[in-house]
Amino acid sequence: MRLLLVPALALLFAGAPVAQAADEVVAPISAGLERNANVRFGPSTSAKVVVTLKAGTQVEVFGPSRSSADWYVVRFPKEGKVWVHTKNLKPLDGGVRYQVTVDKTRARNDATLSADVVAELNAGEVVEDKGLVVGDWRAVNIPDAVAYVHKSLVNMPADAEAAIKARLETAANADQVWQQALSTYARFVEIAKANPKAAVDLDWAGLATQLDVVIAGHASAATRIAAKRVRESITALIKPATDLAPLIGKTAPTPIAPPQVTPVNPTPTAPVANGGTATAAPVIPPLPPIPPPSQYQAEGLLVQDDSFMAKVGTRDVLMDGNGDVIAFIKAKDGVDLKLSEIQQRYVGAKGELLSVAPELSGLAKPTKLVVATDVAPLGK
Repeated sequence: MRLLLVPALALLFAGAPVAQAADEVVAPISAGLERNANVRFGPSTSAKVVVTLKAGTQVEVFGPSRSSADWYVVRFPKEGKVWVHTKNLKPLDGGVRYQVTVDKTRARNDATLSADVVAELNAGEVVEDKGLVVGDWRAVNIPDAVAYVHKSLVNMPADAEAAIKARLETAANADQVWQQALSTYARFVEIAKANPKAAVDLDWAGLATQLDVVIAGHASAATRIAAKRVRESITALIKPATDLAPLIGKTAPTPIAPPQVTPVNPTPTAPVANGGTATAAPVIPPLPPIPPPSQYQAEGLLVQDDSFMAKVGTRDVLMDGNGDVIAFIKAKDGVDLKLSEIQQRYVGAKGELLSVAPELSGLAKPTKLVVATDVAPLGK
């Protein structure tokens, strides 16, 4: 599922529409409802009701909404439904489930094009049929989505707050490791490109360990996928350095200096499994922000995504540290940029700047398109 507006962790607790992915790494806390409760598409009594659940019903709670402390974010209940246009669905198991056939298919909170979009689904994703059809719309359940319930209606375990805090600190740690890993990776690649012998002194294994932390523990699926891509690209860089080491008298790389570890007290967002207490994970302080150079229209990690080729006319995209698309890159006619040679690197692109509408790209907002005359790796 492609998340709208913001990355998964921020989205779960920012008060966005409900059917965003319940993209937790650790299981949520199970809690019972004190009395009959309206589950809503947002943290407000003005938000549309997904379903009304009876007193005693168990719900899976991820934590408090960041936008409203009076509401909990919960897993989308099995009784709830969203609406998807039938042209984008293929029946499975005799119609018990449906498979999404079109990438970035939009799910809505009512059976009409004017209803709010609450999720974007990827081609191949499977949803559960609710047995309701209105015109060209079918009601389905998205098992990994989220919803909102007022705190006064939920009987939370006594140690839930400690669990929520521990989960937040673990997620914050993974996110900061990701930012550090991206910076380290870009720097290592630039050194290796300029001087292959110097690359032997770099701690590629330490960088791989950082990426493994992100892959295992980051709250955003998009970021975990991006980290995995970077992790895989390191393999091609480690082997030449390893083979070269005996020839130049090197035996071991210089390790990455361990970061300073300081405690933090961020706003709670999501819990550890089933309300259990846990020791808070140390958090690596974030790197200082690096302002983008003014000569570039866009900067980010260069990757390829074939799903955009038919819609935008290019598969080359720039991603930010959360794995979200921030710009499309297309070479200007007559310019040979050799983008395949700098994939998975932090780059800057300059050229004519255009805008791609959400209706074309399928993303949540207008996105930059750089008709590039130059795309250059940056030392970040």
